Amino acid sequence: MGTILIVGNITKDVYLRLDENQNKFERDENKVNWLDLAFDGSSHRFFSRVAIFGGAAVSMEVLSRFEIGAEIVNTAASFLSGQMIVKYAPETYRYILCRDDNISYLSPTLPPPTVWKAPGSPPNWIYIDRSAVITPELSERILN
Repeated sequence: MGTILIVGNITKDVYLRLDENQNKFERDENKVNWLDLAFDGSSHRFFSRVAIFGGAAVSMEVLSRFEIGAEIVNTAASFLSGQMIVKYAPETYRYILCRDDNISYLSPTLPPPTVWKAPGSPPNWIYIDRSAVITPELSERILN
């Protein structure tokens, strides 16, 4: 099949499972849980923290598991022996607060735009991942 160049951003999703015995939760009439979170210097406890790669890293993992050659544009990342290896820390982090099976996201207002660097040799395919932040300049550079 050849090689696939993935255009997108690697994110790091950090899941924090909140301790319901140590945090004050309320439940409304629709059975939605609410965390009483005041910006008064108080502490809020969690009992589990799990961090995983997201965004373009997921696309790379899926393609690699199908033994399709793939790389993420302008990123030193690879998928070897069932493990995602990223040389530099992602620029975008999402924090996912969890209570039971319910979640709430803390995400950046403006994720960094996707950076284009022309590959050394032309790929067979270009895949635009949903994590890509497309600007008119990026579109033009990809087309060129």
